[in-house]
Amino acid sequence: MFAIFTAGCGRHAEPGPQPSPTLPSTQPTTAAPTVDPRRSVQDAYERFWSVSWPVDQQPAARWQPILAAVAVDPELTRLLAGTRVQHRDGIRLYGAVVPHVRKIVLTGSGRATITDCQDASHAGQADAGTGKPRSVGVARTWVDATLVLGGDGVWRVSEINYPGSRC
Repeated sequence: MFAIFTAGCGRHAEPGPQPSPTLPSTQPTTAAPTVDPRRSVQDAYERFWSVSWPVDQQPAARWQPILAAVAVDPELTRLLAGTRVQHRDGIRLYGAVVPHVRKIVLTGSGRATITDCQDASHAGQADAGTGKPRSVGVARTWVDATLVLGGDGVWRVSEINYPGSRC
């Protein structure tokens, strides 16, 4: 508002040479915020569960490409084998597991480990035909995961272990 009021006041200047248009600056603009690598690892781990858990709801031909987006071997092969066995036996997974990441360690070599106190108390196995639950998960289970950074810059789960204790 200040510029509008003062531009109308005072004497009128004769038209003079117009300034040449400015070219875009070659100077770097403000840098994009740096993403904390631990946050990227945690996001990838949480995405792993949200993608891998309901994969059996997709046609079997899509399992491998869907899982390959969030997992690499040996975990990718384990997931595919386990999903095939469950499918053959008329079992589907239901619900969702909820990660509660407690610790992230970056090794500096494109690897990271996560310690999770997972809540699977609203998830489990169900009969594929009836949808009736056959099992229910545990509320507080330790999960140890290893993730690797791919050449495409994406973190993927390479191994999931259940140490066998509650957290």
